[in-house]
Amino acid sequence: MKKVFIFLLSIASVMAVAQEQVAIEHVQQQLASAKAYTLVFLTQGKVKDAAKAAQNQMPHLQYLFSLKEGGHVSIFGPLTDNSNIRGILIFNVTDIELVKNLMEGDPHVKAGHLSYEIHPWFGVPGQTLGL
Repeated sequence: MKKVFIFLLSIASVMAVAQEQVAIEHVQQQLASAKAYTLVFLTQGKVKDAAKAAQNQMPHLQYLFSLKEGGHVSIFGPLTDNSNIRGILIFNVTDIELVKNLMEGDPHVKAGHLSYEIHPWFGVPGQTLGL
């Protein structure tokens, strides 16, 4: 009986947390600060030379960090599920031609190891990843 009570109590606490809602005013305030960005999906390129890709990895990372340090990119990183989409970047700019030009400078893109898809994206500034 004690185990059943503890189980029901834990379900009730989970349900209470799930039912909490953020105040409408908070949502409106956050949306008021939202802005347009550009989302880039890095995809598997046509060239599948593992040795050359390994040689390009550090220059590729240096390039991505330079885009971040230069203020063009807010966040970037790889996907870890080994799918056709290899990584993402969120650009702080909406100029698609600028994003294309910056992506063409990536060593992996130049070598054909990666390609990319560009998508307009809308988000709230200041959102962060947990540590």
